Amino acid sequence: AESCTSWAFCDISMSSMTRILILGASGMLGHQCVKTFKPTAEVVAIVRRHVDQFTPAQAEVFRGVRLIDGKDISNHESLSKLCHDVRPDVVVNAAGIIKQRNEAKE
Repeated sequence: AESCTSWAFCDISMSSMTRILILGASGMLGHQCVKTFKPTAEVVAIVRRHVDQFTPAQAEVFRGVRLIDGKDISNHESLSKLCHDVRPDVVVNAAGIIKQRNEAKE
C-alpha cells in the first residue's frame, strides 16, 4: 500500500487477503464502501440494524459480507475490543449522526 497524503482520497492497492472493517456500513456512504470493496477484500460490516430489518435490496449488498450489529462504536472500549477481535488491515469510518436525531443536537 502506498502512503496516503490526503485524508479525502487514498488509492490503496489491496491484496485479496485485505480485511476491511467498515463502521456505519448500512448508511449512505457505508453501503457504497461495502459494494466497492467486497469484490477485492474481506469486508466486515458494522451495522446499526439487524439484517432481518433490511429490505431485499439492502440484504443483497451485504451478501458474502460478515455483518456485526448491536455494537456501540461511540464507546472507546467497545470499539477497541471490536478492532482486537476483527483484526482489520483497514478501518473505514462511515458512521455519522443524522441531524434529525437527538444525539446530533448535543
